[in-house]
Amino acid sequence: MKSLKHRIVESLLANPGQSDADLADSLNECRQAVNRTLYLELSAEVKRDDNLRWYALNDSERGKLLDSLAPRTSFDHLRGKSLFNVEASSKELQMHLNAEHRFFQSDFQNLDDQGKETVLRLFETLGVAMSHKFEDRAVLDDLIGEWSKILNQRVAIEQVKASH
Repeated sequence: MKSLKHRIVESLLANPGQSDADLADSLNECRQAVNRTLYLELSAEVKRDDNLRWYALNDSERGKLLDSLAPRTSFDHLRGKSLFNVEASSKELQMHLNAEHRFFQSDFQNLDDQGKETVLRLFETLGVAMSHKFEDRAVLDDLIGEWSKILNQRVAIEQVKASH
């Protein structure tokens, strides 16, 4: 069976201008899964208009979008209670990670190299999302919630692996 990501793109190519609810209905998927896929996995392959309708990007549009994203990410340290913060310009996304945070002192240290890379990519994805001004704050809150679930699952997997 094709992935949800693939099915969404096919549906948008066949019927451009669908809402997230339209996509969920036509694909027989929950709206949350469709939105998560649109915003997290397809952010460089689809676009949303002012009427909240979705379209698949053509090659030219995809290239322009990728060019508009911060081309380079750098990581730095910060102190305090926050896990991280982000600063973005047209040329760089700067992630400030709090290496003294409980997460980095415990769970992160238990991850293997692939796990650590996964976490850093999740931070980078979230940072890019946060650097763009979303009209709907609930979308960013959903992204953060989904990101947290993925991170918790990854940490749990790594803890099980470490205990064996």
